[in-house]
Amino acid sequence: MNRKLVELANSVYLVMEYCNGGDLADYLHSMRTLSEDTIRLFLQQIAGAMKVLHSKGIIHRDLKPQNILLSFAGGKKSNPNNIRIKIGPKAGFIVKKDS
Repeated sequence: MNRKLVELANSVYLVMEYCNGGDLADYLHSMRTLSEDTIRLFLQQIAGAMKVLHSKGIIHRDLKPQNILLSFAGGKKSNPNNIRIKIGPKAGFIVKKDS
């Protein structure tokens, strides 16, 4: 994964790889319903991503389907095993500083 943190003036930007699957809100709208297994898979990936962020002292300020990006590893969009979750920085992050 290619990620880069860029600081300009009073802003910090997170640059990450392109996610070819759009966001979770669009996916939910197009699929209409999801199986329990698919929901479980997505929640496990989201929880894992949040755990990594929190372990690094980073808090996401606006976690919602529009800010959860999807990346298709291959195969059909309708196969949830081909989808990887990325937590998008659309609304920004808060980085906790130790005092």
